[in-house]
Amino acid sequence: MKKTIAVLGAGNFGTVCAKFLAENGHDVKIWNWEGDQEPLREIGEYHENKTYLPGIALPENIIPKCSLEDALRGADIVCYAVASTVLKNVFLHSVPFLEKDTIIVSLTKGMDKESVDIFPHIFAAAVDSDMAHRIITISGPAIAGQLAQKNVTVMAIAGKDPAAVSIVKEVCDNAYLQLIPTDDIIGVELGGAFKNVYAIALGMCDGLGLGLNSKSALLAMAINEMAMVSVAMGGKPETLSGVAGLGDVIGTALSPESRNRRFGECLGKGMNTQKACEAVQQTVEGIESTAIFLALAKKHGIATPIATLVQRAVDGEQITKENMFTLFTV
Repeated sequence: MKKTIAVLGAGNFGTVCAKFLAENGHDVKIWNWEGDQEPLREIGEYHENKTYLPGIALPENIIPKCSLEDALRGADIVCYAVASTVLKNVFLHSVPFLEKDTIIVSLTKGMDKESVDIFPHIFAAAVDSDMAHRIITISGPAIAGQLAQKNVTVMAIAGKDPAAVSIVKEVCDNAYLQLIPTDDIIGVELGGAFKNVYAIALGMCDGLGLGLNSKSALLAMAINEMAMVSVAMGGKPETLSGVAGLGDVIGTALSPESRNRRFGECLGKGMNTQKACEAVQQTVEGIESTAIFLALAKKHGIATPIATLVQRAVDGEQITKENMFTLFTV
């Protein structure tokens, strides 16, 4: 059934989501914050987001909206694809304009720094119980450029309301995109939020000249660390072994283009955090994610040696092969 969908966030991932939703036959409205309206102008004039997704033609049934209220009017589904640093603020501003039966979908990977909690919990506290029950999260290995090129992509979709999950899955699924349903919102959220911590660690292995033997062992331990924290919060350990955990870490940590992996590689080569950030020339989300993850682990009394080692490197300690080897010592 044809739906009206609002996508909040006209970055590369928000735009590619608007693209596949429109190609699936739905009416799509896209909004971006007031300080960055150029992507909306480009989408409206050229049917292309030259700023964040250049070279990709967009369907004409993607309608840019400068007003948040206009974007949300009549929307059956609202997808939040803004940066994690502003997601809470955007959501709270959007609440008065949400339709009564709207399904809320979070596409943003990260956690609320202030409360050290996942965003669906933040959302649920701001709306009535019926709408809170319909909150959905989608996460997994999905590089925007590859999804835009219709490379086969598989992600997890999580929610407490099976009917809402089914509706969103039907809206999104097509010949190159498939969503795997689960009710484990916590596990799916944590996998997306903390994959960058371990991408930095695996990048450090690259910088230190460690091979696949070391990286494979580190990856297995990383999934275990995330799973322990997830279980402590009420999540399921098996979720982190699926596309939302293991799959997302692999997609980020093994990609040569990954900013977090490259940052870790620079740390492994002896650069400090400032120099490594300058070399990457992009925001390294894993720096903040590591601090949040350690705070969460401490709250639940869980030892996380890999994340702790990453924090030591971020804080300026020169990490050696011997430091990495101690992670495997039992």
